[in-house]
Amino acid sequence: MPRHAVRGLNGTRFAVMLHHSNPLAKEPDPMELEELNGKYQHLRTELDAAYAAPVWDSHRINQIASELIPVELALASLEYGHARDEGAGHV
Repeated sequence: MPRHAVRGLNGTRFAVMLHHSNPLAKEPDPMELEELNGKYQHLRTELDAAYAAPVWDSHRINQIASELIPVELALASLEYGHARDEGAGHV
C-alpha cells in the first residue's frame, strides 16, 4: 500500500494492524513516539477526570477507553519492536 494511502489512518486500529503485518516496517521516528505518548497522557487525564466526576458519564468513559485502545496497542508495538531489535543485537 502506498505510504500516502496510509497517511490518514494514523491512530486507527487498521494502522496498528498494518504495522504488525509489515515485517519491513521501519523504526518509528521519535516524533511518532512523542505524539503517541502525548495522546496517551491526554486520554488518561480525560479518563481520570471522568472517573473523578460526582456522577459518572458511562458513555464518555467508554468513548475515552475506546480511544485509548489503539494508542496503547501502538505504544506496545513500538516497545516490542524496540526490545526485539535490541535483543537481536545480543545474539
